[in-house]
Amino acid sequence: HTFHNLCTGIINNYPEYFYDGAIVHPADDVTKINILETIIKDLPHDSKIKSYHPEQGFLFLGSIQNTISNLKRAGITSDDLEVILNENDKDIIILNEKLSPILSKTITQATFDEFSDAIEKLYKERGNRYVLNYLSLVDALYINFKANVKEKKDFSDWKSKNTEKNTKSENIFKDTRRADTLREINGVYKKYQAELYKQGYQDFDDMILDVLTVLKKNESLRLKIQEQYQYILVDEFQDTNDAQM
Repeated sequence: HTFHNLCTGIINNYPEYFYDGAIVHPADDVTKINILETIIKDLPHDSKIKSYHPEQGFLFLGSIQNTISNLKRAGITSDDLEVILNENDKDIIILNEKLSPILSKTITQATFDEFSDAIEKLYKERGNRYVLNYLSLVDALYINFKANVKEKKDFSDWKSKNTEKNTKSENIFKDTRRADTLREINGVYKKYQAELYKQGYQDFDDMILDVLTVLKKNESLRLKIQEQYQYILVDEFQDTNDAQM
């Protein structure tokens, strides 16, 4: 078995638990692109991910496809991502409020020491948290900072990678802008899944994610599968993704 074959078998053997009993078929690349292009075309005119070129088409189509695929491989549904983004928004407000004034200063040893103390304090106040199964944004930035910044010169590189100037010339975290873009992509993700179902399709990455979602919600089916597969040996375990795990 591959992971996908295993999940396909579960879907076929217990169809009453999946897609309201409807039969769905794998979507080919042309179908997936057509669905995504239709959704993108209907986005507001000022959308950041709607850019269009007469010869190249929708410029962010590939990025949107890759993001949705990566989310599915991580076992993250659009509803899951909404929860994560809502928590991230709270963290971003606090991160910018507490740390942006220091990041906007010229880098000196004193600035480095001040920032180190501030992020340590913020971690103690708001760190050591998980959102679903993932580290909070505060935790992720704190761990990244501790792993990569040992002295002032490291701080300069870290600041360049993680912050950018806003319209007021203040250094804010890049996650501020990324969160807005990811929220727009999540809107596409949600509509894409709905349209796949409406047209009787699933894409390749859905096979694992759909089984995961159903098993989490249905204890009776979960117990049946656990009884059927009491031991699983995984070859090349280092190549598994979060959804497969």
